Amino acid sequence: MPNLQEHQNPVRQVALFSVRAVMVVCLIPAGAYPAEESVFDLPHKFARVQQMRPVIVALMRQKKFAEAEPLAVQSTELLPDDPLSFYYLACTESRLGNTQQAIDHLGKAIELGFRRREIISADANLLNLHVHRKWNDILNQASQPGGQRRKEIVPGQIQDGVALVKEANTVFDENTQLLRSAFIRSREENTRLRKAGIVKGFGKAGELLQRWQQEGTAVGLTRVLYDNHDTDHSNMNYKAFPQLARIEFNDAAKRAGLHHGLQESFLFNGIVLGNSSTAVTGSPYWRSLTRLAYSSSTSAVKLSKQYVNNHLYVYPEHRDYDVGHNGSGGYGDVFAANTPFVVTTNGSSRSDRPFLEAFACTLAAMRPDVFGKLAETGMLMPTLQMIFRRCNRQVQSDGDYLSGRAHPVVFGGKQLQPEKMVRMAHELTTDTLPPVARIQVVSEDHFRVGADYFDIGPREELFTTLYAVARIARAVQYERKMQLTATASEDLNRRPLTWRWVLLQGDKDRVTITPKSSDNRAVEITIQYHDRRPIQPRSPMETNRVDIGAFVHNGLYWSAPAFVSFYFPDNEQRVYDEQERVQSVSWLDLASGGNYVDPMIITPIRWQDEYVWHVDQLTGWIRRRGKQTQRFTADGALVLTKDKLGRPLTAQAVTYVAMARDKKPPLLKQRRTDEIRHYAYADDNDFQGHVVRQTRKE
Repeated sequence: MPNLQEHQNPVRQVALFSVRAVMVVCLIPAGAYPAEESVFDLPHKFARVQQMRPVIVALMRQKKFAEAEPLAVQSTELLPDDPLSFYYLACTESRLGNTQQAIDHLGKAIELGFRRREIISADANLLNLHVHRKWNDILNQASQPGGQRRKEIVPGQIQDGVALVKEANTVFDENTQLLRSAFIRSREENTRLRKAGIVKGFGKAGELLQRWQQEGTAVGLTRVLYDNHDTDHSNMNYKAFPQLARIEFNDAAKRAGLHHGLQESFLFNGIVLGNSSTAVTGSPYWRSLTRLAYSSSTSAVKLSKQYVNNHLYVYPEHRDYDVGHNGSGGYGDVFAANTPFVVTTNGSSRSDRPFLEAFACTLAAMRPDVFGKLAETGMLMPTLQMIFRRCNRQVQSDGDYLSGRAHPVVFGGKQLQPEKMVRMAHELTTDTLPPVARIQVVSEDHFRVGADYFDIGPREELFTTLYAVARIARAVQYERKMQLTATASEDLNRRPLTWRWVLLQGDKDRVTITPKSSDNRAVEITIQYHDRRPIQPRSPMETNRVDIGAFVHNGLYWSAPAFVSFYFPDNEQRVYDEQERVQSVSWLDLASGGNYVDPMIITPIRWQDEYVWHVDQLTGWIRRRGKQTQRFTADGALVLTKDKLGRPLTAQAVTYVAMARDKKPPLLKQRRTDEIRHYAYADDNDFQGHVVRQTRKE
């Protein structure tokens, strides 16, 4: 297990960008909490515990229990209500022979909700406790119904249009890893706001809203909250929407750094529109907030939870979607994934505001019963995404909607048509709601880290959710397959569905979508290696990502898309022969004359591998670094000795670590282990062989 400090940055730098100035804001480093702890410190603490857990597990597997115990103790101190932390502590104490302490802490884990008798009884780490007089009582307690206690929230009163986030109306939910804050308006305030106008201005869209409000057919915005998450740097014109309530944060939340930057910390009990015109700047990890979220499975999953809990945030792309390459003009499309969770706008500060205002008008235009049903079922934002994408200026037909034109990773403000959006929203009835597309991975090709690609650990799966799946195509194999199903798609009125899978961005000659069911709900995607190419034919914008959209139709509307994305790293130069066998791969980062690659998802590499084939057998590769040459087996071990035919007899296993560099991203380095592999061969025609035994280097 590599040292976490080698590839984890404990301080996040989030910068507000504007035309005239750049203001750098540093969030609280790991371990630096205020003297008075609050609920707002828990996300930071939980993240630290999440980092510690794999280290604890690795140390226990290595039988280093004395080293694992203090980490387990620290995790219980950070999260005193977390059952898993106490369970790990009980395991380490049991292994160290501290049976009474282990029994006590195991009981604490069960009390807090770890009701898993089958796991407890089978865990070899707890064998020392089986003879303890309380062991059977422990098992009986673990068999009782009940789980982790749900923390109740006392809603805070919205006053003068402000919904204040504070300790009294906020709890931390360990299951979602999100803070939950709740608000309530008084009945008198709701009555007053319903009489207030929905919107002031906004042209024809505003006129329609005023007319529908008078008719009683527009829901308005009394249930909608606005969250400006950049300290009022780029506020939407909320004064033009008198019914909106604004989310603000108390001093404790601000000290924890939860009031600006990427909003991946909260779920609110209302319908939320939000934005943050901020980006990470001035570091090797520069990126928009959208790309920051897409760089982490944890962050992407949190955004997916916001999506189905009636939250939609808008973030500018800043420098992540500009025509050019490696900083010459721009970097092109450098997003590794596409999702429906957020809307990313073309440009920097304040490019998000027109979208927020159009979305507010669209939500306000819905009929009250439509709005209520969509909000109750978590389908409000998927519906808003569908309306937004279907009404953009470049989308004139269903054919346009079922193409990449309607679903880029970044949207331009000139394409917005608010009047068309509010009309479409107002036309919806509870009997004519759009469906929602959900996808699940059934199976996919898996590749070996250290043999098929090289990194500090398995890093091909970027994230997997019901609405977006993202993979980093690291393996050198020319082709990969993935089977998916959209069976979980839903229509609230139980209308029959039809399914459509569409290549939105990529080479149509290198992507095959094969139905695996008669109704097309299940498919197999076969995707071949993609080099950098225009996002669409004749576009000056280039990308290394392939996007596939899954859509469902209920006879009335197409859903918002669910996405499958494959990103092919631009720091690799691959050569394949006519039989699609890899011949060589050269890795160079931007600093060494290669191409830019996101260091948060790919550790930069500096070497070249030339692959060796015997007929159709891959026998290994030759690694070159300047004048240095090394030979590797097909399973990734460094060759030590060979037989008379040149086949490896012994080879030393290697591992890969990320070595820190000053003011630069870590660089991948190869390290020898003490494992020696011994190979044997079936006959003189077998050049791949197999491992017959393993020994340790003295």
